[in-house]
Amino acid sequence: MPKDTNQRTIQVLLARHCVAPWLVAALCIGLLRFLYLDVWSLWYDEALTVSDAWNGAPGRFHQASYHLIRWTVDVLGGQIDGWSLRFLPALVGFLVIPTCYWAFLPIAGSRRAGVAAALLAASSWQQYWSQTARGYTMTEWIGLLGTGIFLRGLRRANGPQTLIGLCVVGSGSFFHPHGAVVAVGMALGLGAYALDPTQRERLLVPLKWIVGGACIALVWQGPALLSAFRTYQSGGALGGLSSFLHLIKSTAFFLTPVIGVGLWIGGLHAVFAGQKHGQYLLAVVLSTSCCIAILSLFGMVSAQYLFGLHPWMLVLATWPLDSIQMPRRVRLAYVAVLLLPSLAQIGLYSTVRQGERPRWREAYDYVWNHRSEHDLVLGMQAGLGDFYLDPGFTDVRHPRTVGWNDRTQPQNFRSARRSVRPTWLVIRPAFLDLWKRGPRQELRAFLARDCRLVERFSLPMEGRDLDLVIYYKPGR
Repeated sequence: MPKDTNQRTIQVLLARHCVAPWLVAALCIGLLRFLYLDVWSLWYDEALTVSDAWNGAPGRFHQASYHLIRWTVDVLGGQIDGWSLRFLPALVGFLVIPTCYWAFLPIAGSRRAGVAAALLAASSWQQYWSQTARGYTMTEWIGLLGTGIFLRGLRRANGPQTLIGLCVVGSGSFFHPHGAVVAVGMALGLGAYALDPTQRERLLVPLKWIVGGACIALVWQGPALLSAFRTYQSGGALGGLSSFLHLIKSTAFFLTPVIGVGLWIGGLHAVFAGQKHGQYLLAVVLSTSCCIAILSLFGMVSAQYLFGLHPWMLVLATWPLDSIQMPRRVRLAYVAVLLLPSLAQIGLYSTVRQGERPRWREAYDYVWNHRSEHDLVLGMQAGLGDFYLDPGFTDVRHPRTVGWNDRTQPQNFRSARRSVRPTWLVIRPAFLDLWKRGPRQELRAFLARDCRLVERFSLPMEGRDLDLVIYYKPGR
């Protein structure tokens, strides 16, 4: 009897403070964010964070995350390594979990928001960016903070509060530009309410505030966002059909088919049941996705540009839990179908998939330990080689030890082909698909005729090729 009384007391306390049991589970799972921070190799964009944070970078976007990551490294002792670079994104990635619960509580309710938080905690996609020295989790956290303010403003039909919330969401673009696209999607999604005369009348004041604010934001930040995208394009980020297909495939991979099916179940149910809050979630998901899809036609875009939309998708996937009368066992089964595959994925991520990152550190260490003093080293993502081989080196855009062997500088492997010096080449075969046909065929012929494969650093991953191979060309 005392045990039952204690259990009821805990449940009452949790209910009183709006804490769902699923949120408690989510926070426990979320502690995985801090596991193995320095075990997995950096990938090149993390090295660019080092380069731009310590040497400066043009433009206003990303700057906030660069400064915060550098400040965190300094606070943690100043040593630039995977643990210190990734600690802040991991911490913010953990904070995203309770913030997601709080943000969607006004329209989703405690159960759905709690399950969505648990799905967020168990997502290998979230784990990946929480363990990456970039600003994606910061953009997502700021977006959720603004979402919570925005949704509470909508509930009260408070124009200034809804606009402030939307501005907070948009300010996530100072950590990564896709935060602005989520804000646009939230504004466009209001059409789901505006189509209903009753809702349109109730939300007339917030709608006027948002339209006015959008005009000001377009004048104020529009040129900067356009400039950032043009800079992205100038780096070789070509758009078109291949970019659009890559966006679809990469999003499907990270979202997972199970969550994708759950998302559409929740969305279709909200439409046919006439549930305005669920319809708004669906409208935001569709609006933001369409905006990113249009951008993909002008520059290379991947799933990471939809990362800030992920919590919206998860809440939508949980929508049937409270809107359909179902036995408790059926409800738990639905949650299990959504959650268990995610837990399996995050287990694979943390073990055999080795953080889903190519093994750059091992590959460059192998070359360095087997080369002779005057051997030439060429590599894809050469700056990572210098980062690992020259402790304290930060300007990875201009490596001094490893030469570039990428699609923008094919002259380097051509010079190595003519040279009498022994040459080591670190290759990620998947990158060759991005090369122009002529140089790609030349490089493959050079590797097959003049070089020998000496080592392969494999990574078991379905749907993605993250393997690295090392070739050696003897001297003459």
